[in-house]
Amino acid sequence: MTVKFKIKGSANKYVLAWTTTPWTLPANLGLAVGSDIVYVELSDKASSETYILAKDRIASYYKNPEDYTIVREYPGSCLVGMEYEPMFDDFVTLAEAGSLSKDIELGKNAYHIVP
Repeated sequence: MTVKFKIKGSANKYVLAWTTTPWTLPANLGLAVGSDIVYVELSDKASSETYILAKDRIASYYKNPEDYTIVREYPGSCLVGMEYEPMFDDFVTLAEAGSLSKDIELGKNAYHIVP
């Protein structure tokens, strides 16, 4: 299953993430990238959204190269530290309310891209 995570502060830029365990999404706290993998930002012509995904995976999502435009490409290491919006805000809401268990603390990398 592919899920799109919105880049924090962007109007329409998303990281596409693939998972075999979608039931874990409510507990998602981070996205991992391969530091040496080449990623692209591409503009989807139908939705006008920008997607970040591994360059080698473009053909898995697009059968026709005319359906998108590559905006730029870079190694995954350039994505490290980028912040995204949580799919579900349960942890954020609980943390702000001071209601998280004493054993749970949202770390500095929560909702960030990590290597």
